[in-house]
Amino acid sequence: MTKKHIKKVVSASVLMSSWKKLKDRTGGKLLFSMYIGVKSPYTGTLLARVEELEPGYCKVRMRHRFWLGNPFGTIHAFALGNLGEMVSGLAFLTGLPADATGALVECDKIKYLAWSHGTMTAICKCDLAETSAEAFYILTAEIYNEEGKLCAVVKLTWLVKPKKK
Repeated sequence: MTKKHIKKVVSASVLMSSWKKLKDRTGGKLLFSMYIGVKSPYTGTLLARVEELEPGYCKVRMRHRFWLGNPFGTIHAFALGNLGEMVSGLAFLTGLPADATGALVECDKIKYLAWSHGTMTAICKCDLAETSAEAFYILTAEIYNEEGKLCAVVKLTWLVKPKKK
């Protein structure tokens, strides 16, 4: 991999300051969500929209799009897993101490509970890492359909480590 292929990692403070500047502006949430998609192109294929964000909490919405579907006409379980990764990452990483970095190390389970149609809402509430000492955190993202029915639960493990100097 050459240097031109390595992108600079976005810090939690940059994410939060960008969110705070954009969230209340016309089209700001869409612009912020597009920024997330540019920084994480695979996640960008979801075309999900960040609705709420604060350290330890995130809410994201995703419309059912044909490329996210499965043969049964519903949203594919792995698309929901990707949505769970997105919402948990934003909730968790925005709350990291300045001298810490985090990475997803395991998607433990995607539990598909009901057919998923229409606009899905993913929510993650989590405790914040209080230290940059190496530690694992298990997070849960819940994904609901338009009627408020829980359709999927995604269990993920994030690793926190001190930033290299």
